[in-house]
Amino acid sequence: MGVDPNRSVWSESPWQLNIVAFRAGSVEDWIQHILHPHQLIGIPSEDQHLFQIFAANSIYMIWAARNRVAHGEKHSDMKEISHRVRLLSWEHKAAWRKKLQPTRVHVWQPPPQHTIKINVDVAIRDDFAAIALDFQGVVLVVGVKQIDAVEPLIDEAHAAKMGTELATHMGFRDIILEGDYELVIKAIRAWPHFS
Repeated sequence: MGVDPNRSVWSESPWQLNIVAFRAGSVEDWIQHILHPHQLIGIPSEDQHLFQIFAANSIYMIWAARNRVAHGEKHSDMKEISHRVRLLSWEHKAAWRKKLQPTRVHVWQPPPQHTIKINVDVAIRDDFAAIALDFQGVVLVVGVKQIDAVEPLIDEAHAAKMGTELATHMGFRDIILEGDYELVIKAIRAWPHFS
């Protein structure tokens, strides 16, 4: 891979670690450092879970890149892998935070008659989707698009954009846009040309 993948990935982490010091250790030592980062390497206790997520994603992404090369695919760009590890780790952190909070059960509510509801969502990896349903819950159109993940809020904005473009393309006039990020939906509703 040319560049040391571990050094490249960890240089994108929020922690200033000298990972060269870990080279002399065994796999068991690495696992202990990942399981007990606060005690063994001084990671702040409030960052322990994110550190573990980051470590797991680093291992996964570097190993996957290594396997692609071993199977004849081109070498991965380490900057891109580092970027994806960071994004995936923040997504996991957000998902864990959401999972730990009490959630209300969201039951889909149909739109009023003659109105189309566009639901948008971003998947954990590289896809987002929009689905248009009428007041009876009949699926009118579905759109799925592959993206280069940036961060959850921006990705949700792209999904909302795709949903509104889908509605425009299909000629839907009265729509309700629904998604996970209320901030995105409110911003779109506040835009003068949308209402």
